Amino acid sequence: MNNEIPAIAIKKNNWLLSQVDVAFPTKECLLGRDIYQQSTQTKSYQLITPDGIDTGESQVDEIYKVDFHKLTVMFSLNQATAGSNESNKANLVEFFSQIILCDEHTLYIGLSKGEVVASAILTADEKSLLISDVVHGQQGQSELSFVEQLIAVWKDAHGLKSQYWLES
Repeated sequence: MNNEIPAIAIKKNNWLLSQVDVAFPTKECLLGRDIYQQSTQTKSYQLITPDGIDTGESQVDEIYKVDFHKLTVMFSLNQATAGSNESNKANLVEFFSQIILCDEHTLYIGLSKGEVVASAILTADEKSLLISDVVHGQQGQSELSFVEQLIAVWKDAHGLKSQYWLES
């Protein structure tokens, strides 16, 4: 574990928090942003070796890149499950639903038997890939299994990076 926040994580957090910098953000969006921002204070970061992750069986049947609104809503609903109560969850849904998709910060969802059971954000720069905001709701399965699958999907589409950071 590492208490130092890597530059790529700062970049992702700034991008995500700026999603509500619009003319008329809703109160719920702003509350969701504040909840999310507070959660970033307890995150830690570690360099991982993708080939060193041995998690056994796959946890999700399919992984989809979020590339249209319905998938953004599905991503938002899964991310909101990390909220501590129903009010926080509702505000987090509002916050995450405002995301404007871009290539630098890619959202992914994982499905099992047709249901969203996991989600994460992958942020890339010239040399690094950050796997962050991993929400995993399937009992009996390792979060690292989903991370391993995400990295495999990334490698297939984009090739290798020299550094892989995991936010936890």
